[in-house]
Amino acid sequence: MFVNTSRYYSHINRFRAHFSDDQILVLFFEDFVRDPVSTTNKALKFVGVDAQTSFERPNDPRNRNDSKYRDGALASWIRTVPGYRSLRRLTPSAISGIIRPALKVRNSEQMSWSPDVLEWVVAELEDDWARLLKFANKEDADWMLNANAYL
Repeated sequence: MFVNTSRYYSHINRFRAHFSDDQILVLFFEDFVRDPVSTTNKALKFVGVDAQTSFERPNDPRNRNDSKYRDGALASWIRTVPGYRSLRRLTPSAISGIIRPALKVRNSEQMSWSPDVLEWVVAELEDDWARLLKFANKEDADWMLNANAYL
């Protein structure tokens, strides 16, 4: 499933069946991180909005993972227990408020894959990513095709 969602060119091609290429704008996250104002202005101009819009603190990080939490292993397991949803509805909110944080873990760890899995994923996506880069006239994203860049 993860690999299929990362076939960006295949997704864009579905739009190309209904829209001309000049109606499709492809932006890359690393460009947004490097220059959020310019990249956002490019998107605004593309949709016909004044591209000279000012932004409040455009370089300030937002939605950072280190302030987010996700289910820990115990919480994930509890959700599989028959009757979980019924029990959750019957649990008073005061008790849920105490239990829920104890079952969460900070979402700060970086995803890591074994070299074999990573090599397989890059090999699966390499052709699709190359076509995406060509479609977007993007030549400076070689990292997408290099499994070593992820290790």
